Amino acid sequence: MLVTIICHHGVTMKSFAFLLFFLLVQSPVCKAAQSQLALVKEEADEIIIQNGYDEDADGLAIYADNNNAATLIKASTKKRMQDLPFQHEVVAAARQTALTPALLHAVIATESGHKLNAVSPKGAFGLMQLMPATGRALNVGPLDAADRQILAGATYLKRLLNDFDGNLTLALAAYNAGPSAVKKYQNRVPPYEETQRYVRRVYYHFKAYTVYD
Repeated sequence: MLVTIICHHGVTMKSFAFLLFFLLVQSPVCKAAQSQLALVKEEADEIIIQNGYDEDADGLAIYADNNNAATLIKASTKKRMQDLPFQHEVVAAARQTALTPALLHAVIATESGHKLNAVSPKGAFGLMQLMPATGRALNVGPLDAADRQILAGATYLKRLLNDFDGNLTLALAAYNAGPSAVKKYQNRVPPYEETQRYVRRVYYHFKAYTVYD
């Protein structure tokens, strides 16, 4: 919107400045535009999005279509994808399993926060937090290097995707709760709070790594 202001001799520059401020900042149109702005900042292993976004019950961001937000998220995401740990190993595993690096990074971020030596109270180990029995089946253990751990986790996730006809939601639920749990509930995400939160969080990271690329 173009606003033309004619300054008569009787109007001081101070009054003109105040009028310009009111029109450009205080008007409803400009206020609405300001409310569209999204502040994106990086914090730990997550992208925190504030202003102009809703959140679900777990506080995870729900993306909005907004050109300004798109620019901010894209800039932040590109920087993060380049700087994430184990990027080389993730890309190699993604190529061997026909998965996307963003998906593998999302699982790693959710499972271990990109910590190579992470161990869960249940005994899951490493970047992809494989259970010992699964690790043995894939010939990988907690002392193996990052490339072997990531490839093993990617291979397991790929198998789950095949088992559930390419349904990523069910594959992720099975990765967390086990395939038998998903089948027990007639190929639905089990009603376990941990598993449901896990699936949402992987999607959250996945979207953050890929949106607007």
